[in-house]
Amino acid sequence: MKTELDKELLNNYSTFNAALEKIGSYPSIEALAMAASPDTTYHDVCLYLSVHELMALGVRNKAFDGRICYKFWNQVLSAAVDSAAPVIEYVRRQPYCSDTYSDLLWLDKQWKKSPPRWWKFWR
Repeated sequence: MKTELDKELLNNYSTFNAALEKIGSYPSIEALAMAASPDTTYHDVCLYLSVHELMALGVRNKAFDGRICYKFWNQVLSAAVDSAAPVIEYVRRQPYCSDTYSDLLWLDKQWKKSPPRWWKFWR
């Protein structure tokens, strides 16, 4: 990923965390998704998850080095998946969206297992 994204990623991370705090104020995820235009809570969560989905796709297809991404993104990705699980489930229930975030969920599952033993020798 380009370094020019760093500032934008930090901004997305901040809006994602702020959006997560607002989720509890909605009666349901459906209500959150249908919220009126000025409220970008749902969009902010989905946008940030899409960044992780892109990275997961790159790791899965070996465009990105899995070891480097693991070292840098492991805890952040896992926390994002866990905290946004209701939104992920909602999105995947929508028509034609059952594969949305599939690479993200695959990578999260892989990374929650212990890393390969030979990685401990890699520096």
